[in-house]
Amino acid sequence: MGFKCWPVWLKLPTLQIRNKCLVDHPYAPLLRERLPGMIVLSGSILQNFRLHALMSACSWSSRGVIMSLLKRTNYTKLPKPGGPYVHAVRHADTLYVSGLTAFATEAQGQAVQDQARAILEQLAAVAASEGTNLKSLIKITVFLTEIADLAAIRDVLFDYLDGALPASSLVAVSALFSPDLNVEIEAILAL
Repeated sequence: MGFKCWPVWLKLPTLQIRNKCLVDHPYAPLLRERLPGMIVLSGSILQNFRLHALMSACSWSSRGVIMSLLKRTNYTKLPKPGGPYVHAVRHADTLYVSGLTAFATEAQGQAVQDQARAILEQLAAVAASEGTNLKSLIKITVFLTEIADLAAIRDVLFDYLDGALPASSLVAVSALFSPDLNVEIEAILAL
């Protein structure tokens, strides 16, 4: 039923939602504030849609809503970012985590397995700060300076991910920003 309504959403100039399941959601008041006087869709039509789909639909009519719903975060348990970026950006119920390395940890300059463990500990700390764990990983991208280290990285990933395997990409790179670093991992988590 919900999928039949999706094309209608794209044709509507704006949306207003009145649905019991969204009343207590933290973004519901912001949507009502930013999109006043809009067309009302009944809760029965929306019951199969997640808030992320709602936010995507709203972005067709008001890019300002989406921008105001981005939350940029630096985590105190991680080394301070060394450039013009933040550790993570949250959009609706998805967290996009910047590439993490073993920089400024005891694993910097150590074996690739140790670096991977340090990175996954950082990622676990980020997940815990957001009220979740590594089982909510959607996708990881691993950047590796030596493709020969792939088996070692896979072993560490299997240990940490405990059967909840995400989608994954591997990118071989000639170097990372420091010669002491051999692996970098970025991630996307569901919240």
